[in-house]
Amino acid sequence: MKRYIANILQIGDENLKPELLDENIKWEYLDISNEDMYEELDAIKEINYYGFSGYVITSKISLEQLKLIDNEIKIEEYKVFNLNSYQSKETLDYLRYKYHVYDMPDNDVLSVTNIIFENFFNQQYGDRMKRDLLKVSASNETKVQYFGHNKIQVDTMNKYDKTYISWGSHYLYVRENVMELWLEYELYGDIKIQLEISLTTAINDGNVETILLSDTDMIDPFLIGPYTEGKTLSFRVILEGNGSAVIGNLHFRQNRGGYGQMLPGGERLVNASREELFVYYNQGNLKPPLNVYFSGYRTAEGFEGYPMMRSLDHPFILIGDPRLEGGEFYRDVRGDLEEQLVNFIDNKLEELNLNRHDLNLMGLSMGTTGAIYYSNILKPGNVIIGKPLVNLKGIAENSTVNRTEDFLTALDIQKDMNIDNEDFITQNIKLENIKNTTFYVIYMEQDDYDNRGFYKLKELFDGHINLIGKGFEGRHNDESSKVVEWFLIYTNDAMKKWEDGNG
Repeated sequence: MKRYIANILQIGDENLKPELLDENIKWEYLDISNEDMYEELDAIKEINYYGFSGYVITSKISLEQLKLIDNEIKIEEYKVFNLNSYQSKETLDYLRYKYHVYDMPDNDVLSVTNIIFENFFNQQYGDRMKRDLLKVSASNETKVQYFGHNKIQVDTMNKYDKTYISWGSHYLYVRENVMELWLEYELYGDIKIQLEISLTTAINDGNVETILLSDTDMIDPFLIGPYTEGKTLSFRVILEGNGSAVIGNLHFRQNRGGYGQMLPGGERLVNASREELFVYYNQGNLKPPLNVYFSGYRTAEGFEGYPMMRSLDHPFILIGDPRLEGGEFYRDVRGDLEEQLVNFIDNKLEELNLNRHDLNLMGLSMGTTGAIYYSNILKPGNVIIGKPLVNLKGIAENSTVNRTEDFLTALDIQKDMNIDNEDFITQNIKLENIKNTTFYVIYMEQDDYDNRGFYKLKELFDGHINLIGKGFEGRHNDESSKVVEWFLIYTNDAMKKWEDGNG
């Protein structure tokens, strides 16, 4: 079956499909003047269970019709375009509040189709050029320190010398997509930084174009592309002055033209060290609970769990962690990402007129660490987790015992957070803060990352906290389908509390 870059649903009383439609766009039409619209909606649900890249409303539609369509196919937020200026006030108000609608000129279907194709593509794409690829060319006076696979620190002693840091023979290829670049770095003392980008064409005609970005140019992600002919990009950092620079990953992501980070509606939280967390909020049916899902370990940057959370109908927040190789377990011991994240969640609770007890904190694998840690701060109604990772120090030690040369990122995390005891995550948890929280935990009996995660929580709670567990034989990456199955069973059990008025 063909995989389309974008799939569009037009909602109206006349099919306005563009004549010259890109072959990578799938076009569906819902005729709201059809008395058999229910049958059409059933067909559309079968065509695309997971939703559309964009929803284009071209005719005047009643609020009743809109709610009917939404009830059947779950129209997604941040993806709705209104191309009819004669909508009623109640319909417009609903479109703006429920979907954050984009108002466009009447029937300008071609322009909107291009916007969706260029910015609302179906897949997330983000990656990084890692620190351990870096090669340093500097004077003998320059001191270079390597912090595992995480960062390097360059201390320059002569203000007249330049230090060059490159990613060796590793390149980025850019053609039809706009990419955004984001470099992690910190500067101390009288030192200047530039990021040099060298571009060559795919035909390798010998011409090299150079772009030089200053510190000011990199305040926001730098956008590059698209190109009619593909360009190969190589990078190097240039340091000049007397001071220190700490250099981390160079991230590159497919840009959505201001419509969101990774997903339409997605946002970035950024600390002073230019480290990030991704957050996405969907208000769903506006009813409690608010589900907060922490993504698992992902070498590909982006969010996890969107279809699953969306299928629950209720409001939800997705959180992604693009630091290190695939995430830093949602902690930020030096910066303010934790405070920013808590504020983001609190603001969404306020918008929904809910309180912290109306939260479900959720996650699998690395996401469990975030759910457990923030439960002490947010005091949620429920924590629902699978394959818990509680002892980060033990996970690092297991890299040399149970999983030789596997998940060495754990060592970088231990170094970066200065983790010196197995209670790093749980040591600040006060039972008073979670006395009204129920913990649902699915765990592996022979987990080779953290084989005591569930039992550590059981020991900590000591019978004072409601703890429900389900164990399976196997190691951390075994029985994933069963773990997800029980994760959803526990999620539905927790959600039922609000339906029964006991949330």
